[in-house]
Parts: sequence; C-alpha cells; structure tokens
Amino acid sequence: MTDELIALAWEGLVSSDQFAPLRQHGSGGTRPAAAKAKPLRTAGRIPSPPGRWYALEAPSEPDLRASLAAWVKGLLAGWGLLTRDLVKAQLPWGWDAVYGTLRQLESWGMLTRGLWVQDIPAMQYAAADTVESLRRPDPESGAGQGVLLLPATDPANPFGLTVRWPAVKGITFARKSGCDLLLHGDRWLIWCEGGGRRIHTLPREDGFAPGEEEFGAVVRGLAAAYLRRPGVRKLVIETWDGVPVLEHPAAGPLRELGAETDRAALVVWPSMVR
Repeated sequence: MTDELIALAWEGLVSSDQFAPLRQHGSGGTRPAAAKAKPLRTAGRIPSPPGRWYALEAPSEPDLRASLAAWVKGLLAGWGLLTRDLVKAQLPWGWDAVYGTLRQLESWGMLTRGLWVQDIPAMQYAAADTVESLRRPDPESGAGQGVLLLPATDPANPFGLTVRWPAVKGITFARKSGCDLLLHGDRWLIWCEGGGRRIHTLPREDGFAPGEEEFGAVVRGLAAAYLRRPGVRKLVIETWDGVPVLEHPAAGPLRELGAETDRAALVVWPSMVR
C-alpha cells in the first residue's frame, strides 16, 4: 500500500503529514531484505502506512489569458505604461500573445492606448487614470524642487527600454548597477557611473546653463543623495565631465561641504551633509 501512495505522491495527487514514508522510499529503490521489518499484523490485517494521507486537487492546465493579464497588471504598476520593447524585455511570451490580451483589456475599458510620452515613437498602453495624470502639470516641478538620484536599473527609468538613450558624445549609457540618473525638478541633469566616481553633466537642448548658486545646490544634493543610501560609507568622486574633479567647477561646492582630497579625487563623508 505504501508503494502505491508514494507513487501517487510523486504525481502530486496525495500527500501526508509525515516524512517517514518519503525518507524510506525517496531513493526509488527498496531496502535489503534483511533490513526490512516484518509487518505487524493485528486481527489478520496489515497496518496502514504511517501518517495521515489525503488527496490533493488534480493539477489543471494553466490559464494563459489569466497569467498574461496578471503580468500586464504588474508591469503597469511598476512602469506606468507598456510598449512593445518593454514587453519584449520583461515577459516570457511573444508580442502576438500579449497584444491579444492588451486588446481585450482595452475593450473592457481597463486600458487605453495612444502616443502620450514624448520620444517614445511606439504605441503606448496605460490605464486611463495614468494618462490623465500625465496630462496634468506637476505643481511641484521646476527649478525649486530638490534632486532625485535614480538608479539606472530602476523601473522608473524609461531610458534604454521605452525611451532611447540620448546621443551624448563621450558617454556610454547603460541600465546596469552602479549607474544613476540625477533629476532636478522635471529635468535629467547628471549621469553618474561607478557609484559616483565618474560624473557627467548632460547638455541642455535649449542651451541653458544653471547659475553658480543653482549648480552648487545640485552638487550638494547629489552628495547627500548618495550618502543617504544604505551601506554607503563615503562618496568618492574622481572625474567630472571627463576631467579630474579637482579641475572642475564642481570642486568648489564639494569643498564647501568639507570634501577631503585623496590624490586626484574628492571624498565626502556622511557627517558633512547632515
């Protein structure tokens, strides 16, 4: 009887509240005859296998449509909108299968599609409330807002998936650990590599250059953002815009913080930005 139950257990049809039967039969073989215990008989009956056994629900075929809908919901929660490139990078299914689910969700009024975000030439799918939030201006955006240090691998970073990286000479952008985007208000101002060791100021399309006071605030905000990260003991900056940081205008605000010189680098400690 035990052998039959173990076979059903391997098929996922039954289970037990004890491990002894599995330990005895886990190898798939049988114990030597000398090691086998003689079965105990009571009133002419063979005792039941140890433990309490119960039937399990037979596995059913996976519902592909339900799985796709759940994945789409999860991606929308993390990214806000979906494109073909994002689906290709994040889901194990082909675009044809996902597109059918997106069309079905759209017909139910759960999604809408269009071209809402600039620099994304592909069709975009999002919830209606997300589209409305994109259309509303952010009252807190602008030069007066603080800085935000965003890891390049963060789902909130659309570059490299839904948006193409900007073409900037001398910078190789990538969605990898150690790379960060520094946002100031509603603009991406600085690209960081190596955990802040190599920093690049991005050129503005309108040719605007921040004033000395504003640039100093951005530099101080960058240092504070790095040093607030868990496990970061210090910020070491080696180069800025391809030149040694000691030769860059950013050295001024960093020295005002109390940054220390370490050969050609500047080191900022947490106590300096508190």
